[in-house]
Amino acid sequence: MEILKSSLKQVPEAERVKGRVYGVADECRNEINFFAIYNDGDSDVHGREWVFWFELPESMLPTREVEVMPEVGKDYEFSDDGVKWFRCELDLFTDVHGYVFKRIRPIQFNPAQTLSIPAGTKAEQVEFLRGVIATMEGGGV
Repeated sequence: MEILKSSLKQVPEAERVKGRVYGVADECRNEINFFAIYNDGDSDVHGREWVFWFELPESMLPTREVEVMPEVGKDYEFSDDGVKWFRCELDLFTDVHGYVFKRIRPIQFNPAQTLSIPAGTKAEQVEFLRGVIATMEGGGV
């Protein structure tokens, strides 16, 4: 998305909020195409320094497809294509190498790993197991 500099306000260092997303640039020629999460000084969370820091309206903030609002420090599954998923701890919406994944979801657990058959009649127990098998066969695991 092209953002015109004339529509943005430069934010002085003392007014920047740690962890917030800003539009950043080393030089501005009527547009700004980069975003960074502010850390401190003139640097972003990856240690890169930028000369200009612009406040972005909510409508201009970058977005990602997520099934839940993830929390930093917890384990999730990440994918770029939605087919191949990787498990790792969320740290700033990137993996340990700084790669930004497009999809983030809670870890999918296999019900067979924690299977406990509830008390009840034999018919009720068999019906419960059929439900577990149907879930596994249907790709829900």
